[in-house]
Amino acid sequence: MLEDFEAERERWLREEVPARLTELRQDPAKGIPVETVFSRLEARHHAKQAKAK
Repeated sequence: MLEDFEAERERWLREEVPARLTELRQDPAKGIPVETVFSRLEARHHAKQAKAK
């Protein structure tokens, strides 16, 4: 099971990540600004904290 996970992660790192980077370099408009990413993560974190209380 762990070996399967590791193999899939390696495939993702070797194939998917470089492919997405190439896409972003060709069309930067496909990207999400870092400020947007962090604000979404922060909102999600706060929502989970509120739900846990």
